[in-house]
Amino acid sequence: MSYVLQHKVFNSLQQCTFKQLKQIHAFIITTSLSQFPDIRLKFLRRSTEYGEMEYPNRIFAQMGGFLNTDMTLWNAMIRGYAYNGPCENCLSLFDEMMRRDLKPNNFTYPYVLKMGLFSTGQKVHCRIIKSGFGSAFSVGNALFHFYVKKFEYLVVGLVKDESLIDARRIFDEMCEKTVELWNKMIAKYVSIRDVKSARELFDEMPDRDVVSWNTMISVYAKAGDVANARDLFERMPEKNVVSWTSMLGAYAAVGDIGMAQKIFNKMPDKNVVSWNSMMSIYTQKGNFSRH
Repeated sequence: MSYVLQHKVFNSLQQCTFKQLKQIHAFIITTSLSQFPDIRLKFLRRSTEYGEMEYPNRIFAQMGGFLNTDMTLWNAMIRGYAYNGPCENCLSLFDEMMRRDLKPNNFTYPYVLKMGLFSTGQKVHCRIIKSGFGSAFSVGNALFHFYVKKFEYLVVGLVKDESLIDARRIFDEMCEKTVELWNKMIAKYVSIRDVKSARELFDEMPDRDVVSWNTMISVYAKAGDVANARDLFERMPEKNVVSWTSMLGAYAAVGDIGMAQKIFNKMPDKNVVSWNSMMSIYTQKGNFSRH
């Protein structure tokens, strides 16, 4: 019977209004379902998804609050503050957890790092190293994005801050890397015009998507390095309109109107940018008969 009721509650919590959530709360109490850890966790997590933390705080207190040693409940609250704020409460809850000798895990750290507070991020990083959770993908991914975000805030002009170096170190230490992470790291090098590091990283990629190829082709195209742009373009397994337009721009940058026209003619799909690029090339050359 309890299994049927649990299943009913789980389904009800999937999509319910805040008013319905309170009704479910009453149902859980009257049916004694609150004794089941999975029900408590699911309900508490759901209560944090309405944009405010006053109600979840009351629920957490009813479940024992700071005296509760169930890490999943602490993580649910930290997650709630990470998404709803204020960030100070997220960090104070994390500190309280540490004071009570509760051990953060690979679910805790990503939410704390999500706050992106530079003053505490490196301290959290030290704790991650000591705890041994740095090898967990979710934690490594959160650390990487923390340092990338820090770099984005602190970089001035073309001056490379140590945050990018930290991000690269975390990136290199990660056992698992998604293509998105590779692209993010390459894009950061491109943003400070470190084409050499971007290309080295590109060459190391075990798998590339169209974004990876387009990023490097665009870099070479803007620099007028037609040879490298063309080499990548020809090796690219799948091209989209951005790929073709970038290559068109590469020839336009060096004034090679003939090759630009050939690329334009071969394009399977043309957009406003590609048409404008060709118009600009002929305008600059003083040849208006093509328009």
